[in-house]
Amino acid sequence: RATIAKEKGLGELANIIYEQNETRDIKEIAKEFINEEKEVNTIEDAISGANDIIAENISDNANYRKEIKRKGR
Repeated sequence: RATIAKEKGLGELANIIYEQNETRDIKEIAKEFINEEKEVNTIEDAISGANDIIAENISDNANYRKEIKRKGR
């Protein structure tokens, strides 16, 4: 799903969400990523795709996985 979201141009939105530096409401930011040609039809589509990218990035990072496993014990 993350690969598809990246193809839809949602990588930048994922970075914005992950970095948490924006002061604007995420829904306002996500509106900028709506693109019917790329099948990002709603704010929810944009945020969901960005979340898929973030989840993949976290799961691909060995240090994150190690820390999550350690804290889950």
